[in-house]
Amino acid sequence: MKASWRILLLGQDFRGDDGFGPAVGRALDPWAAGQGDVTLMSIRGDAAQILDALDGAQGAVVVDALRGGGPPGLVRVFDLAGGMQPGPETGAETSSHGFGLAQALALGHTLGGLPQRLALVGGVGLEFGMGAAMGEAVRASVSPACEEVKSLYHKWIDEVRCA
Repeated sequence: MKASWRILLLGQDFRGDDGFGPAVGRALDPWAAGQGDVTLMSIRGDAAQILDALDGAQGAVVVDALRGGGPPGLVRVFDLAGGMQPGPETGAETSSHGFGLAQALALGHTLGGLPQRLALVGGVGLEFGMGAAMGEAVRASVSPACEEVKSLYHKWIDEVRCA
């Protein structure tokens, strides 16, 4: 059976640093197209959309802007498969879609419908206002975030091959 890998890109370009997820998606598009088993999915942050996108995936990376957890532009990676959720205990106050993402993860863990391999790659943002431009520090963190996503994918592929 062929693996199904998903990269969920949360955010909206017209909300400043919230455009982090879509910007990472645009940068990853050529790479993902060459993999053959990776699907990029743009999501606005609604819990139902997130759960639907995760359904049936062997592994998934959620890419989103974070509110708090470090200086703007810092890229943080969280393993969400074991029940760990983004929040104060992880150093990330919340994603910019905190209620939708946190709610989706909590429900998914309760119902058992999350992928075995699940991570959040977050970029710490500062400005999320309507019509704001993405900050330079966040824009500069897009490339390092792409490398984190690719690294997770290759690590997980190796785990599946060795299993």
